[in-house]
Amino acid sequence: VEGIVSFAPGDSSKEITIPIFETDTWEGTSQFHVDLHVHSKNKAGAILGNYLKTTRVRIIDESCFPSDKFRELIIQDELEDIPLWSFLYEYILLNLLNPVVRRGTIKAILVNSLHSLDLLGRL
Repeated sequence: VEGIVSFAPGDSSKEITIPIFETDTWEGTSQFHVDLHVHSKNKAGAILGNYLKTTRVRIIDESCFPSDKFRELIIQDELEDIPLWSFLYEYILLNLLNPVVRRGTIKAILVNSLHSLDLLGRL
């Protein structure tokens, strides 16, 4: 998102709105930076300090890890009631959403399958 915020004489703060889109998957912490710059046409009276012109905004995901399937059990601290195989399945699904992990997993499965076929062929 990019835009212009104008400060009138005497203004010391402004509010900006950044749209945040909710998703169904756990994403951990997302972050972005807000950078302030003095426009070349409006330098009169504008001073940005070295450490005040950039800020990092962090958004903590409200979803449960690895999915919201076990949200109530996690909130109620009833972790022993979570079926381990179902939890593992949700964890695997979360990881496969990442394209790098998905490609690496497919490559590993293919290499292991070829290796197994090679061993069977040698028997």
